[in-house]
Amino acid sequence: MLPFQLSGALAKASMSLPFPPPDASHDECLEDLISHLPPLSDAADLTEAYLVRNTWAIKPVERNQVADELLPMFYRKGRPSIPDHVSAEHLHHLALLFMIMSCGLSASPEIPDAPSRIGLYYNLSRASLCLGRIVEHGSVAACQTLLLFAVYTKNGIFDPTREVEDKFFGLALTIASSVSLYQLLS
Repeated sequence: MLPFQLSGALAKASMSLPFPPPDASHDECLEDLISHLPPLSDAADLTEAYLVRNTWAIKPVERNQVADELLPMFYRKGRPSIPDHVSAEHLHHLALLFMIMSCGLSASPEIPDAPSRIGLYYNLSRASLCLGRIVEHGSVAACQTLLLFAVYTKNGIFDPTREVEDKFFGLALTIASSVSLYQLLS
C-alpha cells in the first residue's frame, strides 16, 4: 500500500524503509507523526481489538507492553504527546503502536473508515520505523513491528506479494541478532 495518505517527509520516509532519506529528520517529523494519533479512547479500543480479535496471528506484543509502555509513552493526560528526550527507540515504539492500531482496525470491519485508517496507520508505522534508523539502532520494538509487517503482508492485507513478507522477516531477524538476547527474552 503506497503512502498516498501521507504527504511530504512522512511519505518519503514510508517509501524509503528501511533506509531513511538523506534529508530525513525525526525532529521535524515527530510532531506530524504524533498529530496522527487518535484520541486515547480510540487508541485503547484499537489496541484491545488487536489483542482480542487477532487470535489467528502471532502476537509479538503482550497486553502489559501496550498498557504499561506504549500508551503511556505517547499519551499524557489523555492526549497524544511527544515524549521527553526522544530517541530512535521512541520512534520504534511509535511505529509499533501505529502498527498495532492498524492490525486492530483490520480485525474491526464494523468501523466505517477502517480500510483507509488501516493504510494510514500502516504507512505511519513504516515512516516512524524508517525515521528511527532501524539499521543503525536496532531495538526489540523494531523487531516486533517488522514481525507484524511480515504477518500482515503474508495475509495479503498490505502487500499481497510473498517477497515482501520474506524481506520483513529477514530484516526482523537481522535486527534481532544485533539486539541482546536478554532484551528479547525479558
